[in-house]
Amino acid sequence: MKFGRDRRRAPALVDLTALIDVVFLLLLFFVVTASFDATRSLGIDLPEAKAGSTKATQPDVYVLTMLEDASLLLDGEPIALEDLSHRLRSDSTVRLEADEDTHHGEIVRLLDVLQPLRLKALRIAVKEANP
Repeated sequence: MKFGRDRRRAPALVDLTALIDVVFLLLLFFVVTASFDATRSLGIDLPEAKAGSTKATQPDVYVLTMLEDASLLLDGEPIALEDLSHRLRSDSTVRLEADEDTHHGEIVRLLDVLQPLRLKALRIAVKEANP
């Protein structure tokens, strides 16, 4: 008598498609919801202040970044100091992010160029001081 020992069982297969879909959805969720800080990616070390913060910018605000070597970026694109007057309008708001190690004279030269433009507002970004 044979009790079925010759029949081979088919190996059990685990379908990982659903698991992979869930992992990709979680990855997509974390990438989309992560907050990206432009000052960190550019290597800017903002000065500390007791009042003020680095709040997220509004869409109608130009972000003017001055790096340690006094090079300028307007909304992430390199720009010469002389070209600022052609790119900014008088009714615009500018957020200045200057590196902590930037020389004071470079910032004064920048402010001299911005002053005749009669900007609506000039905001200076700082990082909050630790208590």
